[in-house]
Amino acid sequence: MRVQYLYRAVSNVKVQLGTVRHVVIVTKPDDPFLVPLTREVTIWLLETYAALTVHVNSTMQSDTRFKADEMRVRYGARTKYWNEDIAKHVHIDLVVTLGGDGTVLYAANLFQRHVPVIVPFHLGSLGFLTIFNFENYRRYLSAIIDNGGMLVNLRMRIDCSVYKRRSEVKDAGTAGTAGEKILEKQVLNELVVDRGANAGMVQLDLFADDVPFTTILADGLVIGMCPARALSANGSLVHPEKNSVLVTPICPHTLTCRPMIIPGTKRLRVVVAHQSRTTAWASFDGRNRIQLNHGDSIVVTAGRYPVITVSRENQSTDWFSSLREVLNWNERKMQKPLLTPCSVSEFSDHGRD
Repeated sequence: MRVQYLYRAVSNVKVQLGTVRHVVIVTKPDDPFLVPLTREVTIWLLETYAALTVHVNSTMQSDTRFKADEMRVRYGARTKYWNEDIAKHVHIDLVVTLGGDGTVLYAANLFQRHVPVIVPFHLGSLGFLTIFNFENYRRYLSAIIDNGGMLVNLRMRIDCSVYKRRSEVKDAGTAGTAGEKILEKQVLNELVVDRGANAGMVQLDLFADDVPFTTILADGLVIGMCPARALSANGSLVHPEKNSVLVTPICPHTLTCRPMIIPGTKRLRVVVAHQSRTTAWASFDGRNRIQLNHGDSIVVTAGRYPVITVSRENQSTDWFSSLREVLNWNERKMQKPLLTPCSVSEFSDHGRD
């Protein structure tokens, strides 16, 4: 069964982790306020669970506020320091993020295949994905590690494969997936293809299941299953259980080039047109930015490795709550009610009194 058809079933069933042996703490970088909090959580986990090993960012090893030497004396090898290749060396059972939405994206990016369950604590700027207050971290983590069961949010990622055009292929748009695959990334929020530092627009050919359906002249294009950056480009809000892909042009040259919502089962391909006056640049959840020359392409499909985050209530309630509490969606000062003839008369009588 495809992953996208498991959403409703998983979001309504309590999940148990089993025995937790290795926990990774991903802390928002360059925030000195979070280093002592990282140390606090690490000590609590090590003191509370004797069989647990906690992995913190390697930058903590040289940060005097984390006191790595003291941690080594007290807990020995149970405190470890991770690098970006941690997924290749250790089986991680649980990820704890301390930061904002960008920290959750970074944590998911560390695991390009199977992603451990993520517990996101809100210590950043926005907090659409980070739904837990840090003040109650002991209660939340205890419930999860002690296998009390938890509801989860299952978020689909898109698989983005970048192909460099072969020199002998004149038209990558009509030659299928032409060229050598140089990069493959699992993306949670969005793929962005834009004009970079070029002054002019970029011309992008779009294909669905290898059938051409449009050419876009614009500053760029946002493709993803999460409406994060797409909202800034007048994109749509889409519930995560819809498993749809948003295709949102950035400042298109034609007024009829509107955002699209297409099924997640479609295979999309974006090609930098040979007629384009500029090259393009691509980024994946804001990282790994690369240049795309004429004829280079990116194939986008539904990913096989979703991101699982712990839910505060359930996936749908969490999503609607984030719209209201974080984005202040559709909030405004309400209109005053119209006065009925009866109320006008009462108001007039009151004024004469």
